[in-house]
Amino acid sequence: MAIDFNKNTTNIEKKIPIVVLNYNDYDTASDFLEHFEEEGFKDILQLIFVDNASTDDSYKRICKKFSKLGIFLQSRSNRGYAAGNNVGLRYAYKHLDFDAIIISNPDVTFDRNAIESLYTVLKKYENVKIVSATMLDESGNKQVSAWKLPSFARETFSSLFLVNHIFKLDKKLYSDEELDHIMSKVDVVNGSFFMADAEAFRRANLFDESTFLYCEENILASKLKNMGYSEAIVNDISYTHKHNATIGKTFKKKLQRYKILQKSRIAYFEKCLNVGRFRIMIFKIISTIGLVERAIGCFIFK
Repeated sequence: MAIDFNKNTTNIEKKIPIVVLNYNDYDTASDFLEHFEEEGFKDILQLIFVDNASTDDSYKRICKKFSKLGIFLQSRSNRGYAAGNNVGLRYAYKHLDFDAIIISNPDVTFDRNAIESLYTVLKKYENVKIVSATMLDESGNKQVSAWKLPSFARETFSSLFLVNHIFKLDKKLYSDEELDHIMSKVDVVNGSFFMADAEAFRRANLFDESTFLYCEENILASKLKNMGYSEAIVNDISYTHKHNATIGKTFKKKLQRYKILQKSRIAYFEKCLNVGRFRIMIFKIISTIGLVERAIGCFIFK
């Protein structure tokens, strides 16, 4: 599959808005914005920085240092990842003219070639409406960049710590062979960094705000799939993700993160899989067993 990635010219005619969400993390956000400035992204990207009602002074300090880089917004309350990003997305759709938009965590780094390449894929393949690149950790090791839409059974039994540890059920991943192409169509890309077609994202009604954290990628991917669209990974283009640099600081307790995940899974079941009350009850019972497993583990290994 030949894709022409010309590194010497740009095919981006309109500035691409990039929505970046911060919560109580000046250091990570500052590193991202310094990289944004150093790489000269301002000529092809329109920065929309959203502070998700931080309780420290990070937003004030960031605005003071980086105000000339783009648009800085603050939500009235912290209603989670989806709602926070939607603040920036709604601003973009109301005030800006664009044909593609980027969602990016503040704990990622990427280069201009990644932006150009993702945009090329969106323009070349009409059916692809969200595209990302291979995610690497800080040591250059490949991380989980995409996965298959989960079933009710898989999500439910992955809630059991020992079962998931043995059978690795939490994500149904793609094999190396399935990703052995310049570009691979996938069900779901990792939400830490991706580019979306502006019109398709709008028609999908942006992120689903019934989730506070986790599973928003699955819900979005399911909606796009039902609309007849797909997502894709450009395998020979990469970005670096300091995994959990933001989430780990905000939600330090694993049990707290687990509870948030389970609530988001229920939202996915109800909105995308049409799961009824009886199966939701089964899920909650198994979820409680998983919580007890993790609580015992935390107590033993603390």
